[in-house]
Amino acid sequence: MNALSETEAGYRRRLEILQALFNQVITRFQEDGLYGSNPISEAFIRRNDEPGRSWNIAEWSQKHLAR
Repeated sequence: MNALSETEAGYRRRLEILQALFNQVITRFQEDGLYGSNPISEAFIRRNDEPGRSWNIAEWSQKHLAR
């Protein structure tokens, strides 16, 4: 990676590097079974916690029963 550059070419080079790193992370997560074929959508759903989702149903049930 080169030193920071304020030119458009420098910006594009940093963008390419970040995109490549992001793609490597996504590929690894998919290989590890953390995400499926649509990781962006899955990450959005996980980030926006909604009652009754499979990963938080136990927590939701406890809060619901406490009412």
